[in-house]
Amino acid sequence: MSERMIGHTIVCGLGHVGFRVAEFLRKLGVPMVAIERQESLFTETAQSWQVPVILGDARRDELLVAAGVEQAQAIVCCTNDDLVNLEVALDAKRMNPNLRVIMAMFDQPTASKVMGALDLDEVFSTCSVAAPLIALQATHPGVRGTYSLPDGTTHVTVEVENRRAGLSLAALEAELGARVLGSVDGGGGNLTRLADGPLEQGARLLVDIDVDRLSALEDLVRG
Repeated sequence: MSERMIGHTIVCGLGHVGFRVAEFLRKLGVPMVAIERQESLFTETAQSWQVPVILGDARRDELLVAAGVEQAQAIVCCTNDDLVNLEVALDAKRMNPNLRVIMAMFDQPTASKVMGALDLDEVFSTCSVAAPLIALQATHPGVRGTYSLPDGTTHVTVEVENRRAGLSLAALEAELGARVLGSVDGGGGNLTRLADGPLEQGARLLVDIDVDRLSALEDLVRG
C-alpha cells in the first residue's frame, strides 16, 4: 500500500515524539507512513488510524523503499538515537533529492551545525523547542506557544484578559509591536477575529508578541 502512495510523509520512529508528530499530521489530514523498530501501543494506535506501519530498522534502504521514499514529499526522522536519525536522513535524501527532510537531534548546537553542513531542510532539538515554552508557562499564565525567528528573537502566543477600559486594538498593537490574533471564547475553543476599535473589558485576547514585551503587555491590559 505505501509503495503506491504519492506526496505522503514518512515518520521514522513512533516513540513519544514521533507519535505526537503522527497525531498532528493526522489532524492536518496529511497521508503518512510510519517506520518503527518494534511494536508498541503507539504502533497499534497508528494502525487503528489506518496508517501503514513498517516494522524494522529505518536505516535499511529496502524499508525506505517500502515506505515509498521516492514518491514522498517529506520525511521526519525522530527516533531516540541521533546517529540513526542522521543516517536515515542522509539515506532518504540520497534516494530522493527533492524530499523535504526534517531531523530531530538532542543537542541544539550540534543540530545547527548539521543543518548548516548537510543538505537537510530542518534539524531541531526537542529539548530546545520545549524549554522556552515550559519556562514561560511557569512564569506567565496563558502562554500557548513559542517560536524563534531567524534574527534570534523569540515570539510567544499568549492569552490575556483585557481589564483596561478604552484600550483599542490599534493602540495595543502599535505600542507593543504585537499582533492581536483574536478573542477566545470561555471554553478556549473558538477564535474570533476583531475589527479595530475599543476592546471589550473582560475579553480574552490571543496575542502574538516578542517575548521581551510580554511583561509590558500584561501591564498594559491589567488596567
